[in-house]
Amino acid sequence: MSNYTIAVAWSGKDALSDSDAAKVISGADFNTEFTTVQTAVNTKADLNGSTTEAFNSSNLAAAGTLAVTGATTLVGATTAAAITASGTVTLNGSVAGTGVKDEDDMASDSATAIATQQSIKAYVAAQIATVTTTVTWTYITRYTLFTSTTGNHNTATSSSVPTAQVPATASAIILTFLTQADETTTTANIAATGIAEREVGKAFAPNNSDDAAGSYNTITIPYKSSVDIKWVTGNTGNSSNKVLVYIDGYIT
Repeated sequence: MSNYTIAVAWSGKDALSDSDAAKVISGADFNTEFTTVQTAVNTKADLNGSTTEAFNSSNLAAAGTLAVTGATTLVGATTAAAITASGTVTLNGSVAGTGVKDEDDMASDSATAIATQQSIKAYVAAQIATVTTTVTWTYITRYTLFTSTTGNHNTATSSSVPTAQVPATASAIILTFLTQADETTTTANIAATGIAEREVGKAFAPNNSDDAAGSYNTITIPYKSSVDIKWVTGNTGNSSNKVLVYIDGYIT
């Protein structure tokens, strides 16, 4: 790429006498000048753009919006009020400016700025360091959370979890289902009542095929201030088939 510089001293010919041979404008003069113009023009990029032209600039400044279509490599300093690229933008070197934040604590919490690689790594490492990896199982004096009155409890009953037994900071609750009388829970009954479902924050009695008196099952559910409990058996209406639900402990 070259800039156009006048090759022939045209203005100097005016001061020459008419008899001076140098005053004559020859075809060679025109050829020299037009060749210089051609070289300069042919090595300049078309302002309207072209898919066959490569545009190179060590320092590029745009007062308005710089729209780029295709692959763009920025090597030197580039300043623009706005840059829109529909292709690939390759940045060789460092990225700097008020829109680039190097904050290990992400304090500015910007929705428009970008963060440096180092600050992202430092922030993630700091957050990981605050995570508690120790799990503590705490067993308490058995607390009766729920007592069924019939052998078939299809409707979920909400029972509050006392903070005296389980603190609100707990992550999970340990529940035990205890069968008070012999009962049978059939597969058909399980399918019909949906006992096989397990929902977050809800406790469903384990679907054993036969729970004899005194048998029990223990499950762990995520902590909630109140727990919905459902118990379904095959012996519908048999009031002797009582089921007790206890809180045996919690996890923090």
